[in-house]
This record gives sequence, structure tokens and C-alpha cells, in this order.
Amino acid sequence: MKRLPDTELTVMKALWNKGVDTPRSPFSTPLSGFAEEIRLRLVGIFQWKKQRPPMPLLCLCLAAALLCGGLTGCERTAPSGQGGALEEESWSTQTILDALPCPQELFDSGVSPSRTLLEAMGDEPTFAAAWFADSYPRYSLTMGLVNRDGTLAGQVFEARAYGGRPYVHAFQKDGQDYLLYTANGMSQGLSWGEAGVIRLDGDDFTWVWPVEGDLRDTQSAAWDAYRDYWTGRLPLMSPGGVEVFVENRYNGPSGETGPQWSPDHNEQFFPSDYDTLPIPVPYQVRVWLEEYTAQSEGNPWKMNNASAAWQITSLKADETRYPDQKDTEQAYTLEARAENGSGLTLTATLLFDQEEGKVTRDVEVLWESICPQEAAPLKLDDALVPHASLTCQPYTALSQEELLAAS
Repeated sequence: MKRLPDTELTVMKALWNKGVDTPRSPFSTPLSGFAEEIRLRLVGIFQWKKQRPPMPLLCLCLAAALLCGGLTGCERTAPSGQGGALEEESWSTQTILDALPCPQELFDSGVSPSRTLLEAMGDEPTFAAAWFADSYPRYSLTMGLVNRDGTLAGQVFEARAYGGRPYVHAFQKDGQDYLLYTANGMSQGLSWGEAGVIRLDGDDFTWVWPVEGDLRDTQSAAWDAYRDYWTGRLPLMSPGGVEVFVENRYNGPSGETGPQWSPDHNEQFFPSDYDTLPIPVPYQVRVWLEEYTAQSEGNPWKMNNASAAWQITSLKADETRYPDQKDTEQAYTLEARAENGSGLTLTATLLFDQEEGKVTRDVEVLWESICPQEAAPLKLDDALVPHASLTCQPYTALSQEELLAAS
């Protein structure tokens, strides 16, 4: 069945955000979000033998509705990690989304982009990060401060891209609030992106990585340094921070001479399972993952020499003994998700040889497809477990020719 557009789902959820106390009753019926199911329910209510319902019955239904408080029970949702920002009834997800400017010029005329609140931090003003996107997907990651009266407190920062989606992760360090973000895009088999760490400073915010200063001033030295840093580099979210990739100079326009990106180093900003792993393990697991991704069967697009397609979400030691496992080999369980937000996840069991200092073989590699809108993509967890059952149709990977045509 066809799902409602993301915009309608987002608005519906926003109407029932934290802080709104809606009456419940035994007669409340949850809506699943499927357009056909909703249509059939409405037809069943208002179409009685293809005639208007008898007037006494109609009046009885209206009276029951007034007494029950509502005919529909909807699930309330709000972004995690929002602190106390949305506790009062007058303060809502919708208020914040309405305050942050949506760059309508980014989208086609007549297109109403979906609006998702990725994060809200602090009390007043509240620092918020919103994701505006269409089905292409072209998107804008917009971040700024919002007052309780629904007005902006200062200038916003915006990162735009297409062919992907943004990610954010809020964390605390030494009693201060920070936000890590990535905003990557892809076109014709080539990708690019940017990332940063923002520190909240009372009623303002500033950048602390990869440069220090205020990037909202595009005439500043900090802005120039930021653009220079992300020229030839690509970030991927990872446990504890981001992985930084560097561009290979010999790469052709479609990656025919080699992968576009190679792993360079990790930037760690908050505690994670990586802290307990031997130093070479995370990097060598990424090396294995990139070798796997470069094969046509190892990436979402069935493209040769693809790179930086998987975002590592968890890497943990596995004490299970596998057939033919040597005494010098330690098993690890790797979990990753597709960077482009398609809902694909990858789970692999790998053997790392402690004498050779590298991954010697994989025991098993499994892919799963999760509905992107149901997969709780807003937060990065070291032990990521899908929050929704696998109800989507199997994901169909695009060939390299189809990818180029679509871009």
C-alpha cells in the first residue's frame, strides 16, 4: 500500500508532540499511515449503502465524538536528546520548524518539501537542527536559535546537498552542549560533503571543529578555512565522532581507475566502544569495508570502485569461536548503514589476525532493508538496533548506468 507523503506524516506527528495532552478513549483508533487504509476507513464511516447516513445516526456519531475527545489516536513523537526544550504546551516541534527558514528556492516550484526536526537543545533560546528535503532528494540542513515566541534569535547556518541526507549527534563534554553534524551529497557516482562540531554558548553558538569561529559569516577567515578543509575530504559518522576520508587524485569521473575516497583518520569527540578496541582494529575494519564496497556486489548501486558508502554504527568483539578460526584471530561484529539514507544496513562477522594486524576474512555478511522513515535515523548509537520491523519491499540496487541516468 502507498504511504502518505513524508510532509503529511511529519505534520501529523508534530500535531501530537510532547507537551500536548490529548484525551484518550476506548474508541480511539490509531492510523497506520497508509493512504489506502485511511481512505477505506473514511469511506466506511461516511458512505452508508452509498447514501448519506440517516440524520439520527449522524447526530449520534457527532455527539459521541464530542464526548470521546477524538476519533483518532495518534502516536506522539519528538526528537530525542532535546533536554527540556519542548516541555510546555506552548512550545512545540511545529513552532520550531515554522521558525527555521525553509529554502524554497532549492526545490522545484510547487513542491512542498518534507520537514524534520533532527535535534533541539537548550531552554531559551533553543538550538535546533532541521532537515528540509524533497524526493530527489535535494536537502537543506538548517541550524539556528529559536525563541519561545517562535522567532529566530540571530542568523542561521545552512548546508545544502543532493543525493543523500544529513546526520546529527548531540553530546556533552565538561558540562557544555555540542552538536556534531555531517552533510554529504552524491551525483553521477561522485560524492562530497562537510561536517562540523558546534558548541552552544548560552544565547549563541560557535564552531570548534574543524575550525574555530562563526561560519555564518561567509566573509570570515573561519569560513574560508572550513571550505578549504573539506576540499578533497569527506566525513562519515562513526562511533564517537567521524571518519575522515581523503580523495584519490587518480580517480576518473565515474571511478573507473580506482575508488574516489580512501580512509585517512578518525576524529573522536565523545566516548564510544571504539575506546576499548585495540588501536589498529577500527582502521583495519574500515580498510576491509572499503575493499568490500569497491566490488559491484558490495554497495547499494552495484557500481565498481564505489567508496565511502557505508557508515559504521557499531564495532564490537565477538567471543564466538568460528570454524577454522586460528588462535591468533579475534572475531568482531560490524554493523553499518548506507550513508545515503536509503535504509540499507549491513552486518558482518570479521576475523582480525592479531599477528598480521589486519582482517583476514569475513565469516558472514548480511544486508537488510529498513524503511528510511521508520528506521529512527536521527541518532547514532554504538549498538544500533532497527526500531521498526522490515516491512518495506526488498531494496533494488541501481546499476551504474541507471545511477548515471538518474543523476
